[in-house]
Amino acid sequence: MSDIVFEQVNENTWKSGFLAFRDLGRNEGGVTHRYEVWSGAQPVILGWVVWKSAWRRYTFKPVTGYDTWFDSLCLTTIATFVTLRTDERKAQWGQQGRYPDR
Repeated sequence: MSDIVFEQVNENTWKSGFLAFRDLGRNEGGVTHRYEVWSGAQPVILGWVVWKSAWRRYTFKPVTGYDTWFDSLCLTTIATFVTLRTDERKAQWGQQGRYPDR
């Protein structure tokens, strides 16, 4: 894992460098959380971190229709956040690969 550190700003928001990640909670009846990814320099939404069931992991879905640019540090930060959330979810799984109550 990289040396990227996430500072928890409040109950629902983490920051690292110029990026901020905000927990949107779960969809009604859902299991996984959804997160918005924001640019911290100029508050602009860059995309979302959402669970991709077929891949069994969190993924980053960028906003479409905007001219967005990501350098290697931004991409590494987003990838690290996605990995942390995936590892966190998988740590809660039962032997069947899903939450025990499902």
